[in-house]
Amino acid sequence: MKKHNDQPIGDILKQLMTANKWNDKVNEVRLLQCWEELLGKTIARYTKSVNLRNKKLYVEVNSAPLKNELVYSRQQMIELINTKFGEGIVEEIIVR
Repeated sequence: MKKHNDQPIGDILKQLMTANKWNDKVNEVRLLQCWEELLGKTIARYTKSVNLRNKKLYVEVNSAPLKNELVYSRQQMIELINTKFGEGIVEEIIVR
């Protein structure tokens, strides 16, 4: 007779994602889906790319004044993103 594991499916999925290092990609996709909602249409329009690796968010914009603004508001952006997701998915933001 086989032994059954009574773990909730959510816990099993979290373990699978962590073991396969899929968390960053899933969080990146989730972040991209709500980028405009979080930061507004203007910032979204000038954003060329958003990449998440090892809790570092790389944001590339095509406007020098916007780049300066984002550099100065990195901490607020981190708090906004982490509050939205209910977990610390971003620890640092690098604006290019």
